Amino acid sequence: MSISSEERKEYQREYYRMNKKKISKCKKDRYQNDLEAREKAKEAAKLYRAKKKAEEDRLRAEGKLPISKPKKNYGPVYININGNIYIGHSIKYLADNIGRGVSSIKGWIKDGTIPDTPIRGNRGQKLYTDGMILSIKIALQYLHIKSSSYIYNKIVDEWKNIGIDVG
Repeated sequence: MSISSEERKEYQREYYRMNKKKISKCKKDRYQNDLEAREKAKEAAKLYRAKKKAEEDRLRAEGKLPISKPKKNYGPVYININGNIYIGHSIKYLADNIGRGVSSIKGWIKDGTIPDTPIRGNRGQKLYTDGMILSIKIALQYLHIKSSSYIYNKIVDEWKNIGIDVG
C-alpha cells in the first residue's frame, strides 16, 4: 500500500501541529549550541530574503505590485525652548547621526542608559535638537567603559546646560 504525496503532506502538517513546541525548542537549542547549524540557518535566511526580494522586484516590473512610495517628509520641526528657536530632529535622525539603529536608541531609553527627550512634536513624535544629539554622541563614547547611570547623568547635565529640563 503506497501513500499519495497529498496524504504524506497532510500527515506531516498534522505531525508538526502536534509537536510544534518540541520541534521549535530543538531548533532553538541547536541554533544556540551548534555553530555550524547557526551559520547554516543564517545562510538559509539570507537566501530566502534575496529570493523574496527578487520575486517582489519581478512583480513590480510586471506591474503586479505597486512601487513603494517614500515616506512623507514633513520637513524640519521648529521648537521654542525658553524663547530660543531650535530645529527638532526625529529619533531616526538621531540614530543615523550616532551610527546606531532606532531600536538601539529605544532600548537605551528603556533601560535608562540615555534619558527620554521631553520634547514632542505636534504628532507626538520625539524630537532632539542638535545640542541634544551632540551630548548623546559624546556621552556614548563611554558606553563600554562607564556605567549606564554615568552616561545618563552626563547627558542630563548637558541638556540642563542648554536649557532642556528632563524632569
